[in-house]
Amino acid sequence: MYACETCSLLAKPLVDVHRCVAHGTDRGTPLRRLWQGRARAFASSRSAPGGSLSPSLVPCREPRGHIHATSACQQAASIDSAASCYGCGADVQTRNPAAAGFVPPDVLATKARFHQLDQLLCTRCQGLNHGAPIPGVADLAVQAAEDGSRLVTPEELRNKIMHLRTAKAFVVLLVDLVDVSGTLLPRLRDMVGANPVVVVGTKLDLMPAGVRPDQLATWLQAAVEFKGIRPVAVYLTSGRTNAGVAAAVAGIRSERQGRDVYLIGAANAGKSVFLRAMVREMADMGSRSYDPAAIGAGRRLPTASGIPGTTLGLIRLPVFSSGGCLVDTPGVHLHHRLPHALRPEHHAALAPRGRLRGRGVAVPPGGAVLWWGGCVRLHVAPHRGQHVSLTFFGPKSLHVAEAGGGEEAAGGLARGAPGAGGVDACGDRPPPPPAGGAWFQGGSAALLERGLSRPRRLTKPLAPGQPRAIADLAVSGLPGWVSVHGSGAGELALEVCVPAGVEVFWRPPLPVHVLA
Repeated sequence: MYACETCSLLAKPLVDVHRCVAHGTDRGTPLRRLWQGRARAFASSRSAPGGSLSPSLVPCREPRGHIHATSACQQAASIDSAASCYGCGADVQTRNPAAAGFVPPDVLATKARFHQLDQLLCTRCQGLNHGAPIPGVADLAVQAAEDGSRLVTPEELRNKIMHLRTAKAFVVLLVDLVDVSGTLLPRLRDMVGANPVVVVGTKLDLMPAGVRPDQLATWLQAAVEFKGIRPVAVYLTSGRTNAGVAAAVAGIRSERQGRDVYLIGAANAGKSVFLRAMVREMADMGSRSYDPAAIGAGRRLPTASGIPGTTLGLIRLPVFSSGGCLVDTPGVHLHHRLPHALRPEHHAALAPRGRLRGRGVAVPPGGAVLWWGGCVRLHVAPHRGQHVSLTFFGPKSLHVAEAGGGEEAAGGLARGAPGAGGVDACGDRPPPPPAGGAWFQGGSAALLERGLSRPRRLTKPLAPGQPRAIADLAVSGLPGWVSVHGSGAGELALEVCVPAGVEVFWRPPLPVHVLA
């Protein structure tokens, strides 16, 4: 151990063998040599006539392990910039308790004293682990922290992964299966360059019971290739049930060829959840992907929550014995997604809690105006000689109701919608909520305050015969989709209004054979 020459806290344990605990100076005199010099000075002062004991030579009587508050603060100031939170990757700081990365100075000093800087978890991550909706990124609905301090911007997060354009890496693109259109990153090659890409679909456990994984994987690969991405492989997984994780991990390990593995995806696509499942799989001694390096790395894993922007920095986990790291990255914020227009307290009500179930609605020949979740308005134009039905796949919180709010439509149209909102750009109001009920904990009102977009007209040709799925209507960021079934002559016309700034996708139908 070492101490600087002017240190008067010699009886206290030093934090670092290269740095003095009290003054933060660089490596100085070895402690034993310094004690010997002070002992000689102490003896000479006692033997000298009229000699008095210098205060700086008085042995410290404080209990071992005690550190003055001033020394702890000095120590924290010297090391907080070099440490990061293992939960979110934010740089550790001791100045602003409301900002990400905050760690109390005494906690930081204690961790540094025992060489445990890799075990720091900031107060924001602790709150997220207990369900607190604490934002970390400036978004459309939240621009600053509670105390008014600045939040990280989406552009700053995106810049943290732009080095992949020139680095040698293996990229795992995470896509949310209940929101494929909203989480499939556009222009991915601008971020990752020519690095090989594996696509992993997450949240397989939330898909309807009628979906076959093999057909869903083929459908997902076609959607990815339509975006100009040629993946090495496509896997479907569930971090909650561990379905498909073993195959995905084995494929990633065999294809990475010594490169660092980067998990890339939109915010809330399930990157941190998949990382935790991957590390658990590699730490399992009975797994074919077992790696002893993953056992130690799996003790402290990134924080996973339903708030977009949980991860704020690169989190590197040395899980490969052959070298290289598994890297969790900040989610890419796509502003055309609906969750970015919501406040943090509304996200929990939107998240599915089980398999999505289809709710079928038979549209009469005279057409219909339907509200989905109180924030999506669908107007099916009158159709003569055609059979048209809509199947809404989504969480239970997204009610389906007629605009008139009177009689229920045939085919099991569920009554209920969110609270009242203002007149939107489509010139209509959502129906009132069910008696004694509410939707989205007030989230619908916040969305309608932004106003709805102008009606977007979508058309699809029909064919005679039995009604079949002709297309899916997907709203970016909304967990689920609307499957359009029809048969007959001519075209089916559909107008859609969504909150301003939210994107609508008209895509090939997802293969669902049995409606749950």
